[in-house]
Amino acid sequence: MSQLSKKPNIDIEEILLDKMVTGRPNNKLEKLEAHLSSQKFLLFFVIITGFLVILYARVFYLQVARGSYFYKLSEDNKTRYVPIKAARGLILDRYGNNLVENQTTLSLILSPRDLLQNSHRDATIEKVKEIFSLEGD
Repeated sequence: MSQLSKKPNIDIEEILLDKMVTGRPNNKLEKLEAHLSSQKFLLFFVIITGFLVILYARVFYLQVARGSYFYKLSEDNKTRYVPIKAARGLILDRYGNNLVENQTTLSLILSPRDLLQNSHRDATIEKVKEIFSLEGD
Protein backbone atom coordinates (compact mmCIF):
# COMPACT_ATOMS: atom_id res chain seq x y z
CA MET A 1 0.00 0.00 0.00
CA SER A 2 2.86 2.38 0.82
CA GLN A 3 4.47 1.67 -2.56
CA LEU A 4 1.37 2.79 -4.42
CA SER A 5 1.40 6.19 -2.77
CA LYS A 6 5.07 6.75 -3.75
CA LYS A 7 4.36 6.34 -7.48
CA PRO A 8 4.04 9.63 -9.38
CA ASN A 9 0.64 10.58 -10.73
CA ILE A 10 0.45 10.13 -14.49
CA ASP A 11 -2.09 12.08 -16.52
CA ILE A 12 -3.80 10.57 -19.53
CA GLU A 13 -2.04 13.05 -21.81
CA GLU A 14 1.33 11.75 -20.65
CA ILE A 15 0.38 8.22 -21.56
CA LEU A 16 -0.98 9.10 -25.00
CA LEU A 17 1.81 11.51 -25.98
CA ASP A 18 4.70 9.64 -24.39
CA LYS A 19 6.18 8.69 -27.76
CA MET A 20 6.60 12.34 -28.72
CA VAL A 21 9.11 13.14 -25.98
CA THR A 22 11.01 9.87 -25.76
CA GLY A 23 14.66 10.34 -26.61
CA ARG A 24 14.70 14.14 -26.24
CA PRO A 25 16.92 15.82 -23.67
CA ASN A 26 15.22 17.10 -20.49
CA ASN A 27 12.04 15.20 -21.33
CA LYS A 28 10.81 15.44 -17.74
CA LEU A 29 10.62 19.21 -17.91
CA GLU A 30 9.16 19.40 -21.40
CA LYS A 31 5.42 19.98 -21.83
CA LEU A 32 3.48 17.33 -23.63
CA GLU A 33 1.46 19.20 -26.23
CA ALA A 34 0.44 18.51 -29.77
CA HIS A 35 0.41 21.76 -31.67
CA LEU A 36 -2.15 22.28 -34.39
CA SER A 37 -0.72 23.86 -37.46
CA SER A 38 -2.41 26.99 -38.67
CA GLN A 39 -3.17 25.28 -41.98
CA LYS A 40 -5.11 22.47 -40.26
CA PHE A 41 -7.00 24.97 -38.13
CA LEU A 42 -7.82 27.08 -41.20
CA LEU A 43 -8.99 23.98 -43.10
CA PHE A 44 -11.22 22.95 -40.18
CA PHE A 45 -12.64 26.49 -39.97
CA VAL A 46 -13.34 26.60 -43.73
CA ILE A 47 -15.10 23.21 -43.67
CA ILE A 48 -17.32 24.16 -40.71
CA THR A 49 -18.10 27.54 -42.27
CA GLY A 50 -18.96 25.83 -45.57
CA PHE A 51 -21.39 23.44 -43.87
CA LEU A 52 -23.06 26.34 -42.06
CA VAL A 53 -23.39 28.36 -45.27
CA ILE A 54 -24.96 25.37 -47.03
CA LEU A 55 -27.34 24.83 -44.10
CA TYR A 56 -28.40 28.48 -43.97
CA ALA A 57 -28.85 28.57 -47.76
CA ARG A 58 -31.13 25.54 -47.61
CA VAL A 59 -33.18 27.03 -44.77
CA PHE A 60 -33.50 30.30 -46.71
CA TYR A 61 -34.57 28.40 -49.82
CA LEU A 62 -37.23 26.40 -47.98
CA GLN A 63 -38.58 29.26 -45.86
CA VAL A 64 -38.36 32.27 -48.15
CA ALA A 65 -38.09 31.12 -51.74
CA ARG A 66 -40.50 28.16 -51.49
CA GLY A 67 -42.47 29.34 -48.44
CA SER A 68 -45.67 30.15 -50.32
CA TYR A 69 -45.64 26.73 -52.03
CA PHE A 70 -45.32 24.88 -48.73
CA TYR A 71 -47.96 27.12 -47.12
CA LYS A 72 -50.43 26.26 -49.90
CA LEU A 73 -49.50 22.59 -49.58
CA SER A 74 -50.23 22.65 -45.85
CA GLU A 75 -53.54 24.46 -46.37
CA ASP A 76 -54.64 21.89 -48.95
CA ASN A 77 -53.61 19.09 -46.60
CA LYS A 78 -56.17 19.98 -43.92
CA THR A 79 -59.25 18.84 -45.91
CA ARG A 80 -59.61 15.11 -46.28
CA TYR A 81 -62.41 13.11 -47.77
CA VAL A 82 -62.71 9.73 -46.10
CA PRO A 83 -65.45 7.45 -47.40
CA ILE A 84 -66.83 5.16 -44.67
CA LYS A 85 -68.65 2.16 -46.02
CA ALA A 86 -71.24 0.31 -43.97
CA ALA A 87 -69.79 -2.95 -42.76
CA ARG A 88 -73.09 -4.77 -42.67
CA GLY A 89 -75.94 -5.49 -45.01
CA LEU A 90 -79.65 -5.55 -44.36
CA ILE A 91 -80.95 -7.01 -41.10
CA LEU A 92 -84.00 -9.18 -41.69
CA ASP A 93 -86.39 -10.90 -39.35
CA ARG A 94 -87.30 -14.56 -39.70
CA TYR A 95 -90.02 -13.73 -42.25
CA GLY A 96 -87.66 -11.79 -44.51
CA ASN A 97 -88.89 -8.30 -43.58
CA ASN A 98 -86.37 -5.49 -43.24
CA LEU A 99 -85.71 -4.54 -39.64
CA VAL A 100 -82.86 -2.16 -40.43
CA GLU A 101 -81.96 -0.47 -43.71
CA ASN A 102 -78.79 1.29 -44.71
CA GLN A 103 -79.24 4.99 -45.42
CA THR A 104 -76.78 7.54 -46.69
CA THR A 105 -75.99 10.27 -44.18
CA LEU A 106 -74.18 13.46 -45.10
CA SER A 107 -72.59 15.91 -42.67
CA LEU A 108 -71.69 19.50 -43.37
CA ILE A 109 -69.01 21.11 -41.22
CA LEU A 110 -68.31 24.81 -41.50
CA SER A 111 -65.01 25.79 -39.98
CA PRO A 112 -64.95 29.29 -38.46
CA ARG A 113 -61.36 29.64 -39.65
CA ASP A 114 -62.41 29.09 -43.26
CA LEU A 115 -65.37 31.45 -42.94
CA LEU A 116 -63.20 34.25 -41.56
CA GLN A 117 -60.85 33.99 -44.54
CA ASN A 118 -63.71 33.91 -47.03
CA SER A 119 -64.61 37.33 -48.52
CA HIS A 120 -68.15 36.09 -49.29
CA ARG A 121 -68.83 34.92 -45.73
CA ASP A 122 -72.41 36.17 -45.41
CA ALA A 123 -73.39 34.91 -48.85
CA THR A 124 -71.96 31.47 -48.03
CA ILE A 125 -73.92 31.27 -44.76
CA GLU A 126 -77.16 32.32 -46.49
CA LYS A 127 -76.63 29.73 -49.24
CA VAL A 128 -76.09 26.95 -46.66
CA LYS A 129 -79.24 28.04 -44.79
CA GLU A 130 -81.20 27.96 -48.04
CA ILE A 131 -79.94 24.52 -49.10
CA PHE A 132 -80.58 22.87 -45.71
CA SER A 133 -83.73 24.86 -44.86
CA LEU A 134 -82.23 26.32 -41.69
CA GLU A 135 -83.47 29.36 -39.79
CA GLY A 136 -81.79 31.73 -37.37
CA ASP A 137 -78.36 33.30 -37.14
